[in-house]
Amino acid sequence: MATINNRVRLIGLSSGMDTDAIVRDLMRLQRAPLDKMNQKQQLIQWKQSEYREVYNILNDFSRTFLNITNPSTNMLSSAQYKKFVVGVSNSKGEASTAVRVSATTDAYVGSHKIIVNRLATAAKESSESGISARLQSEDLRGDLELSGTKLSITIDGLTKEITFDSDYTIDSAQSGEAFASLLQTKIKEAFGVGMEGEAKVKVIYDDETGKISFSTAAGASKITLTSSADNDALSVLGIKPGASNRIDLSLTLEELAQSLEMRAGLYLKQTLTMKAVRKNLNLS
Repeated sequence: MATINNRVRLIGLSSGMDTDAIVRDLMRLQRAPLDKMNQKQQLIQWKQSEYREVYNILNDFSRTFLNITNPSTNMLSSAQYKKFVVGVSNSKGEASTAVRVSATTDAYVGSHKIIVNRLATAAKESSESGISARLQSEDLRGDLELSGTKLSITIDGLTKEITFDSDYTIDSAQSGEAFASLLQTKIKEAFGVGMEGEAKVKVIYDDETGKISFSTAAGASKITLTSSADNDALSVLGIKPGASNRIDLSLTLEELAQSLEMRAGLYLKQTLTMKAVRKNLNLS
């Protein structure tokens, strides 16, 4: 007896055969090939999933440990093996940065000592005498038409302008020294005094040449004479605009020729000391 759809069926009452069971068995035999195919399909899907997982694991391993573009984790690189920690210390056992050391894969365990017999010195240049030519005028003996003219002076970056009130005549050592003293006084009034209350610029008259020269003092270093905007006094004094008691290191030696302390036929000897080699340079 079987129950289907809440109804009671009596099977095999007349024939004695269970027809439902016979039908189920026949259908089971018919579905057997399909069931086998489904089983094979499932196995294939499981294999594909496992293969994919293994592939991902191997791919991750290759990207991480077999990648030549990543030397820090590349197992194929010799740098991953025989790594050493290198340290540098001085004679007191303290860490030192005087020497920088790195270890390769060919290094061996041990300690090494570096003995410094003599420290290197920086390259330097020196001359037997001053390089910069004196800052001086032309021969000023005679009448100087300086009334109303102006002179622009720069001392260590500070620029001032002085004005001449009248003309001057230099016809003797006394008049030349008086003019130099007057010019020095005007510069002192414009710039004030330097160390120990002295003038920052010394103006000296040379009676043999009739020229006046300028030099720094009292802590001042560089003096430069430039042209004034109007009524320039430099042309009267015979001084080129931009003349200075210091050379400009940005210029070439050819451009500095007029500023160097040398004359035709003479050489400015410079001693170049580098790696215990001395050379005389011809700067003419």
